[in-house]
Amino acid sequence: MSCIASSRQCACRLVAGGLLSLLLVACGSQADEVIMERSDKTLDEVLFDLEFAASTRNFVITGRTQFGEALESRGVNTLPGATVIQMCDLDLVTTLLEAKPDLIRYMPCRVAVYPDGDEVVASSLRVPEDNGDERADTAARRLNETMHAIIREGVE
Repeated sequence: MSCIASSRQCACRLVAGGLLSLLLVACGSQADEVIMERSDKTLDEVLFDLEFAASTRNFVITGRTQFGEALESRGVNTLPGATVIQMCDLDLVTTLLEAKPDLIRYMPCRVAVYPDGDEVVASSLRVPEDNGDERADTAARRLNETMHAIIREGVE
């Protein structure tokens, strides 16, 4: 019985180690796909400043999802206050989507804001900048730069 238990434990460790290795590789490749900044401000301050920074750059707030509240309603207090803000600059997105319509899957732009220890994290997925269409690539770079500026301003 103990041999079976230790074989299972050994197999579980191997599988867990393999999954951890894959996760670390995936996370390493994600670094270029994510815009992320941290702040010592409160979550509410970051949310307010992000929305203000977006509005000063011609972005319209199209939605706000309170994931933290939804989790708390189920008795999970993992990410209190976690929020995703959806936003869009219609002029910039129009240029992007005219050049490469399938990039709509990245729209509207989203910024996830959540507590992480004593800090607040604000992060967003980057729109790919290597789409094989120069107009789409230029618009994606501009969009990513603008999103990074919004996030930086929101956390400062």
